[in-house]
Amino acid sequence: MYLCRAEINIKPWKRLLNDLKEGNKRMGWMTRESYTYWKGNPSVALIRQELMKCNVSDNQDWNARVYAQVATSITRPYVPYTPMIGSEK
Repeated sequence: MYLCRAEINIKPWKRLLNDLKEGNKRMGWMTRESYTYWKGNPSVALIRQELMKCNVSDNQDWNARVYAQVATSITRPYVPYTPMIGSEK
């Protein structure tokens, strides 16, 4: 069975590009604080669970902002197309 999930909260490219341009006008790249940003489902793989340990805590800040986001949409199983052979007429 093949499950296909679309990425969530991703804007169409033209809207995203406009938002990026507007953000660049408000604050230049050299004046920004550098952070690594990741958002995803940590239960998919062990390495992702390890990644969650890099998030900011009271004792350590690795400049990583890590968010657990689990898709809540309904997924449909992949059903392969089986072409009909011949005619049933």
